[in-house]
Amino acid sequence: MIKAAERATAGTVLEKVEQFKTVMKDALQDARCPKDAVQFVQNSKNFEHQANGMPDPEIIFRFGNSNALLGYPPWHVNHSEILDLGYHRDVLPSEFVEVLEIYSKIEKRYGK
Repeated sequence: MIKAAERATAGTVLEKVEQFKTVMKDALQDARCPKDAVQFVQNSKNFEHQANGMPDPEIIFRFGNSNALLGYPPWHVNHSEILDLGYHRDVLPSEFVEVLEIYSKIEKRYGK
């Protein structure tokens, strides 16, 4: 069932999970202690940010009744607002504007 869903969504989530497992396995085998593995993961995240050249998303529009992170790694969306819309074929421009207005009223404290 998961593999069928991944084929329908270009396999992004499953591929990322498998890549992450491989990277962590290699890092833990090569690391002298767990602290080294943590540093490796942090360096990987920094590299990914630099390689993509794009900041983390501030807002994510989720269509339909999906509860997934839409292929984003959790560390990319930890400060993102995820706002739900209906099915993408049924969204009216007024509904889209309404969601943008909701987002504009959200207080972003970032831990303050």
